Amino acid sequence: MAGNIFSSLIAEQRIYQICDKDTFKKITSPILEVPSPHLQNLNLPIDENDGVIIGSGAIGSYKLLLISQDGSFYGGSVGEIHGAKIKGILDYALINHPDAVIFVIDSGGVRLQEANAGLVALSEVMKSLLNLRYVSIPVIAIIPGKIGAFGGMGILARLCTRIIMTKHAKMGLSGPEVIETLKGIEEFNSQNKDIVYETVGAIQRYEIGEIDIICDDRLDSVRYEIIKAITELKDNPVLLHEEIFTEHILLKERINKIKNE
Repeated sequence: MAGNIFSSLIAEQRIYQICDKDTFKKITSPILEVPSPHLQNLNLPIDENDGVIIGSGAIGSYKLLLISQDGSFYGGSVGEIHGAKIKGILDYALINHPDAVIFVIDSGGVRLQEANAGLVALSEVMKSLLNLRYVSIPVIAIIPGKIGAFGGMGILARLCTRIIMTKHAKMGLSGPEVIETLKGIEEFNSQNKDIVYETVGAIQRYEIGEIDIICDDRLDSVRYEIIKAITELKDNPVLLHEEIFTEHILLKERINKIKNE
């Protein structure tokens, strides 16, 4: 049973099992397995994947490119190598035109140990993602119930074509611990799960229109929602000026509402 709980799977298992059996191929090379020079300079632990797995696969007739962040490695944070791998596969998608890019996000944002290098890397990933949306290649974000999507990765998630969150996942700009540090435990207790989920949890995000889909934390549920999303988005324009204009109006209304409260 535990093998069917999506959030319990490690990063590579998540995208391997999203795909049909024997279709997933991890994209790797000596170049891609260069560990972070910044972590090495600080004598900190390194990983040949630098916290992110990329590959190709299929679900039925749909050809996919897939990305999965490893939340167990520095919280899935984005450093120079980590970001370069994601940007690389997004740019590859621009050439090969898969039916969709599946992005399993499990990250607290920029890797603090890499500072500006991480920020630059994340900004380049965002640009590459928007290039895909411009040519109607769907980027579907999956946010499982481990770390979630915070900081710059919370922003990046909102740039995706569709966002699917499992019921106990979290997404936001500032993480619960950051809010507690800045505002104090009296204002926000990051250990209080009820408060955390009422603030940045999947249900709250769905109710205010920040995400598209909530699903059970089960592999079959996640696969079902991915297939459904690809089918709905196939051959449809996914980034229109009218949609952007409408989104800006909604954001302005929300800001004005908050100011008046």
